[in-house]
Parts: sequence; structure tokens; C-alpha cells
Amino acid sequence: MARVFGKKKLDGDPDRLVIQEDIETLQRFGVASENGSHETQERLILRFVLWCREEAMASDANRISRLDAFLETLACLWPQGWMHLARFRKQTGSSVDLIDQALRRAVEEQPDNKEAWLERAKFAEETGNEPTRVASLVSAVEADPRDTELVREVAFQLCRYVNEHRIDIPVARRGVYLASVRSHMEKVADQLDATGLSRLAWLFLLEGNEQMGRFYAEMGLKKDSDNEYCIKILDRPRARGQGDLF
Repeated sequence: MARVFGKKKLDGDPDRLVIQEDIETLQRFGVASENGSHETQERLILRFVLWCREEAMASDANRISRLDAFLETLACLWPQGWMHLARFRKQTGSSVDLIDQALRRAVEEQPDNKEAWLERAKFAEETGNEPTRVASLVSAVEADPRDTELVREVAFQLCRYVNEHRIDIPVARRGVYLASVRSHMEKVADQLDATGLSRLAWLFLLEGNEQMGRFYAEMGLKKDSDNEYCIKILDRPRARGQGDLF
């Protein structure tokens, strides 16, 4: 009865075609089945996101803009939606600024979401934005410091970046980056292989802490006496402070 009543009101509305289009769009979320069972909210939302992406493949610019607006409204209500919006914008060839805006909102709304930080880091790498890439990688470690492989890889990327941009990076920012990853890496030091320990050593050496740098290089050699990276650290002049890292 409610549907029949609503349809009569809709037929008499001067904006009925626009309203009808909105109704059809909302129906893409899906509805409860007749037997009373229904899908979870997240599954219904993901179904709608998938529909938007499929719909965009055969749509003109105006339609894509409308779909983008739907997804942005959705993201304002559902934080995970920002990552989906960023992917939609990549797919539809949106500007770098619009994609970055969605990724930035994704990490702002979900600062503990490692995948969001990694996705932002990847996009920053694709667009040549090195400061954002490194900052995002460091934040990914903060989001999941127990991911040993991630910590190990980010340490490598951070050491290389800091070493190559010593003059460009403010001392305070460099110290924050190094200390953050270093503190998490020390907690999983016993799980690192010799190469991983050499990277931890360099996190200390880049701030002039020769003693701790050599300590972890020696620890690495106890695990692998032939590790070239640890050997290189221990063979370097004690007060040199610079040089090729790896």
C-alpha cells in the first residue's frame, strides 16, 4: 500500500524523472529478501560500490560525476568508503588532487588502517611525491608495528630516503621519522635476519649513534657471519657518518 501511495505521489511530482533515477540508484544497494533474511550492511554497501565502478565503464562525464558524488556522500557516512572513492577516481581518470584528497581522507578517518596508509604511499610513489610516500610508510608501521616484514622494508626505504635527502629534510622531521621506525624495529629485533638488523643499525648511524649502530651490526653477524651489509657497517671508519648504505 505504501508503494502504491508513493507511486501516485511520484507520478504527480514535476521532478519525478530525477526522483525516479535516485530511487533506482538507491535500489542498487539491494534489499531484504522475501523470506526475511538479509545481507550484512557492509556487503550491501560493497555491492553498491561495485555497481558504481561497473556503471562508470560505459558512462559519460556527467554520469561519472554523479556516481563520484554518490560515493563521496557514502564515504562521509562510512569511513572505509574513502579508499573505494580513491580507486573509483583512479579508474575514471580523475585528477591527482582529487585522488589524493580521497586517500588523505581515508587515513584521516582511519589512522590505524595499515592498508589505507600503504595505498596512499603507493599513489604518492606513482605521482613522484616522495615526502608523502615516506611519511605514509612510517605511518603504516605505526598502524601495525607487529608486521615484521613491513617494518623491515620501511626501514630500508627510510634509510635510503634520509641518506639521499640529508640537506632537504629538516632535522626535527628526520629525527621523528627515524625514531618512530627505530623504536618499533628494536621491539622485533630478535625476529630480524642479518640484513634486517643492518637496517636497524643504519637507523642509529644516520643520527650519529655509532655505538648502537655497531651493536646491531654485530648482532646481525651472529646470525649470518657472511652478511655483507653488517660487515660493511663494521668496516666503515667510525666517525665518517656518511656513505653508501647498502
